[in-house]
Amino acid sequence: MVTHADDLRHDLGEPGGPGAAGRVLIADDDPLVREALRELLEGYDFEVVGEAGTGVEAVRLADERAPEVVLMDVRMPEMDGLEATAAIRRAHPEVQVVMLSAYDEEGFERDAQEIGALCYLIKGVGAQLLRDVLVSAVATARGVAARLATGPA
Repeated sequence: MVTHADDLRHDLGEPGGPGAAGRVLIADDDPLVREALRELLEGYDFEVVGEAGTGVEAVRLADERAPEVVLMDVRMPEMDGLEATAAIRRAHPEVQVVMLSAYDEEGFERDAQEIGALCYLIKGVGAQLLRDVLVSAVATARGVAARLATGPA
């Protein structure tokens, strides 16, 4: 059976089932970071729907895999995380992007906010805080998806 990304966007899954915490796409150019994040998120019951090593790949996977949240690095090859975030948010306004970067620079945080990222976190943030932010981001994504599905009130 072939499932389309649009169908997946509306399927919130079984409460308490695998991936019940939400569908997350990880985008980071460092494979070790991606692996560590995958293990962490799966331990918290998130379903990791894909891993991207470039911004271009992140945009493609966001189209194909229907994440609720993208955990996005800022600096990546081919297309940086800010450009990829803007492209994802234009195409899928329900998808929430949490930026996770090694760069603690005010300019990046401001740019991320201006293009629609939900939050900007610095790598090294505690696992519990990352989990809490992602749970909140999933709730936001589901709320936006529900509003988009029902149309204007």
